[in-house]
Amino acid sequence: MLGYDSEEELLGVDISHDLYADPKERDVLIKKLEKNGVLRNVELVLKRRDGSLITVLENSRVVRDEEGNVLYYEGTLTDITERKKAEEELKTLFEASRLINSTTDINKIFRFVSDSVQKLIGFDNLIIFLVSENNRDLYPVYVSKDVREKMKDLILRYGEGLVGYCIKNREIMLVKNANEDKRAKRIPGLTETFVSQILFPLVIEDKCVGALHISKSVSNAYRDRDIEILKPLSEIIASALRNLSFYNKVKRLDAKLRKTLPENLR
Repeated sequence: MLGYDSEEELLGVDISHDLYADPKERDVLIKKLEKNGVLRNVELVLKRRDGSLITVLENSRVVRDEEGNVLYYEGTLTDITERKKAEEELKTLFEASRLINSTTDINKIFRFVSDSVQKLIGFDNLIIFLVSENNRDLYPVYVSKDVREKMKDLILRYGEGLVGYCIKNREIMLVKNANEDKRAKRIPGLTETFVSQILFPLVIEDKCVGALHISKSVSNAYRDRDIEILKPLSEIIASALRNLSFYNKVKRLDAKLRKTLPENLR
């Protein structure tokens, strides 16, 4: 669990500084343990041999001699890292849903999407494409800041590049290295950094209206699990776009009706 090759190697480490993410936490826990005799379901963040962090659940007790002196501590550590990650993912998705559906400001919606994706799986660049009303063009409606200027005025043709393929085929795509993918559209000075990619079609009432495009500048940065994490978010985005479209239609209808009403009834 901690990445050591043998019991002897593990016994030779400085527990506070080599195993605890926060060395001061060990002293605090020892005081609690010696005062109460036991620790139950205490969450700790520990360091593995390679420096990576894991979250564990500790249950332990003090063993004393007949005179009450501490002989040693014994107990168990259970790795709950994946469970904690899953809890954080659910929390992030819930908060994203709440924020995205709390506004009709399209720019706020896209910003909430960007923040949520960054928390969930991380990215170097994020772009949201929408399909034009005539279904001929794909245009970016949100671009993360690092490539915002380079993406200015960029329009893709329907079916063009990986984005076009994703939208046309309504296919979720995990691309390990776009520079080696024949379907990718290459734009010098821009797409070289879009190496690892995840693309999600945004579908509203059986019509694909756009795509969520996420990328990192190194190959093999994403995996299948990242797709599973983002699936609910892509559905939240599509739902928000559908609600926004309905809201705008109602606004236009309301404005049209008001023009037909007498002045005193408007």
